[in-house]
Amino acid sequence: MFSFTHVLAFLALLWVVALGCHRYYNRPFPPSPPGHWFFGHTFHIPAYKPWAKFIEWGRSTAGPLYILWVARNPVIILNDFQVADDLFNKQRAAFSTRPPRVMASLCGFDRGLTFLPPGRSFKKTRRYLHEALNVRAIQACESMQMTEAQTYALRLLESSENVQDESRMLYSAMLISFSLGYRPPNLSDSIIAHSDRVAKDAALILTTGKFWVEFFPFVRHLPVAFLGSQVARCVRDFKADLEELITESSRITQAALDHPEIPASFCSKILREVKSQDYVETKELVDYASLSMYAGAVDTTIASVDTFLVAMMLNPDIQLKAQKELDNVLGSGRLPIHADRTSLPYVEAILTEVLRWNPPVPLTSRKLASDVDYSDYILPGGASVVANIWAMNHDPELFSDPQEFQPERFIGPTGREAIRLVHQATFGFGIRVCPGQHFATSSLWIVIATLLVTFTISTVPGEHNEPGLDCEEGALIRVLPYKCTLKPRSQAIVDALKRCSESSAAAQSK
Repeated sequence: MFSFTHVLAFLALLWVVALGCHRYYNRPFPPSPPGHWFFGHTFHIPAYKPWAKFIEWGRSTAGPLYILWVARNPVIILNDFQVADDLFNKQRAAFSTRPPRVMASLCGFDRGLTFLPPGRSFKKTRRYLHEALNVRAIQACESMQMTEAQTYALRLLESSENVQDESRMLYSAMLISFSLGYRPPNLSDSIIAHSDRVAKDAALILTTGKFWVEFFPFVRHLPVAFLGSQVARCVRDFKADLEELITESSRITQAALDHPEIPASFCSKILREVKSQDYVETKELVDYASLSMYAGAVDTTIASVDTFLVAMMLNPDIQLKAQKELDNVLGSGRLPIHADRTSLPYVEAILTEVLRWNPPVPLTSRKLASDVDYSDYILPGGASVVANIWAMNHDPELFSDPQEFQPERFIGPTGREAIRLVHQATFGFGIRVCPGQHFATSSLWIVIATLLVTFTISTVPGEHNEPGLDCEEGALIRVLPYKCTLKPRSQAIVDALKRCSESSAAAQSK
């Protein structure tokens, strides 16, 4: 019987053999920071905030493009927006695949959009999401987003002690209503619990250096029991979480299909129109598109709301300036609507600065399909290519004083181009740009505007610790718990929120 030690010894042997198997190149690789003579940088990449280490290495190698060696496999780091644009956008065919994740394959997550390679399933899933989430399509969602933002503010009026829980309820309600046509009543609802577990599992799978099996892709063909107790336990738990979520989602979708009078959701609309012979395949694609939507949107938008609240606590002058703009446009006692967005450039600048200051997805990666010449270097085919979004959004050449929260950088003659750069970096490059970016920015804008109109946001009296943006380990930003004070700005706004809530409740009861 083979032991875990035998497996590691076998892997080490293969690794040694691989040392002499590199192809010949007539041009040099990009520079590389110092690493171990044998292990390279394998054990030097931290699981917590690896983007910070990538910035540090970039500075030490005096360039925005460099190469790491992880288990003898090349990993190319891009810390510069222009380099990422040159490669991911202008040579997108070579950078269209994500690096395969062993854990995703072992757990069944590889059918989600984030992990799908280019091909028929990828194209169909992208098409479904684009048709549902493009700029024109999301206009139909604006009323729902506005209602949820107002409900969120009303709940915070009653209690601001659990802001992050209320934010989770806000975006869980938005995404599940949109994708499944079901609005969960509270955070204890089973569909939220299942969705949150799968989202956390996916974030861990994407975390650089979290699981040792990612360094040896061929181990996916070995029995799971050979991969160690920790990996085996995670595979078992992650698979169970995924199966439970798909079962629960299918139950909700089927209920909608059985009752044609229920308004169509993302899932039910597609399945109502599909031909019977294509139903099974389409059902699987839709199931995974729906869970990809939740996993990719809820935690990222919650992180942006957390970032906004922390920024307002730290910068009361910025908050006051935005509130003056809102008051001038809206007058007294009126809540914002999406049609006001173009009249509120400073609020728009705050939204963009939130995305720049603390990008919810700090890293994104690709698998290089073939050798690519760039500048004076050769980028070897098969390499993983990691774009450091955090570094791009904090590049002092593009954004002066990048550690400071300064919405003014997006106002004036250069503001529009600066906004484009932030949105491009934050929502991705090439064919894998985030399909939900318009839904995300639309929902985030109405939430920010509603909170600014309703509350004065400040630190809790007596708290000695300044609020900050510490985050959990993982591929996505999850801001650690914090406290804030939300004081209503006027009784007129409170009354307006209550009237909107009553109108919404009356409409739903009809």
